[in-house]
Formats: sequence, structure tokens, C-alpha cells
Amino acid sequence: MKKGQNPTGLLALQQIADYIMASSFSGFTSPSLSLGMVTPINDLPGADTSSYVKGEKLTRCKLASLYRLVDLFGWAHLANTYISVRISKEQDHIILIPRGLSFSEATASSLV
Repeated sequence: MKKGQNPTGLLALQQIADYIMASSFSGFTSPSLSLGMVTPINDLPGADTSSYVKGEKLTRCKLASLYRLVDLFGWAHLANTYISVRISKEQDHIILIPRGLSFSEATASSLV
């Protein structure tokens, strides 16, 4: 993805996700993914790095990815499911998904 848009890579990701959803054991049905529904996880602006603590941009992307995986495996349907990560060791600064936003909609910029 660093070299630009790669439709074959997105198509492979869609096929893997469709396979996992078809063989899901969670009991919850989920629509198959399509290329039109893929939302980028890393939607942070590249130039605005001053508003983030060191390492926060990468941590936000990893947490958003984890939310997407939890949704993919059907674990988001469990009651009161939240995932949080601590950003700074000096301060009590954690990020998590805002209430009301589904796990499939998680992006790095939507985490609070």
C-alpha cells in the first residue's frame, strides 16, 4: 500500500474476509465485504504530527485495526465490548472507540 493503490491487494483482502465470514462460528451473520465498503484505517493527516504524542499515530492505527479484526470475527456483538490502549506512561491517557460507533467504522482519527 506504500506504493499506491493496489486493487489486487484489496481484492485478496476481500476474498480472505469473505472466507472468514463464511466459515464463522460465532453464529452472527454479516454481509460479505465489497471494495466499495473498504474504509482506510489510517486516515490521519501526514503533516499534522504536532497534536499527537510520540508513537500515538502508530498506536491509533493498530487499535483501529484491532477493532476491525474484532468485528470481522464477530466478537463485537458481545455485551459491553471495548478495547483500549494507554498512550502515555507519564499521563493517564488512553484511547478507545466512541460510544455509538460500530467496530467496522473504526479509523485512527475516530478514536477518542
